[in-house]
Amino acid sequence: FYDYSLVDPDNRRPVDFERRIGGLAEGADWPDLSVQWPDGRIKFALTRRLLEIRNNYADLFRDGRYDPVPVDGEDAEHVVAFTRSLGKRRVLVAAGRRFAARTAGGHQWPAGWRGAIATPFPSARDLIGDRSINNGMELGQLFDVLPVAVVATEE
Repeated sequence: FYDYSLVDPDNRRPVDFERRIGGLAEGADWPDLSVQWPDGRIKFALTRRLLEIRNNYADLFRDGRYDPVPVDGEDAEHVVAFTRSLGKRRVLVAAGRRFAARTAGGHQWPAGWRGAIATPFPSARDLIGDRSINNGMELGQLFDVLPVAVVATEE
């Protein structure tokens, strides 16, 4: 999916819509996509999933209260996190930042995150990876495949 064309007239080439439509039908195997990231499918799949989450939680993202969330631990300066809250519903968004030095020159995703999100989500669901998170908000668990997480409370 990546196209490294930067300037006109290169960026006027026809878009391969058939390939993109096919990509919409594919399931997201995040571990496989993270290994094969240079082919661009991970960006396509993640954008699609994040738009689905935004649509499913539209009122929360539109009307919910924004609160920055502290991150503790050795990698705290490399993570930004916040919650959106509306009534009893809460979603936490966390993303890695400034981690290029941990990617082997851009050849792999960063691994071995150390620290935790400082927020009380006793039971939560990872909305990207579709899995339960019951042991707190450890960065190593949240970012075990991708350096981004969207987590909702399970109440």
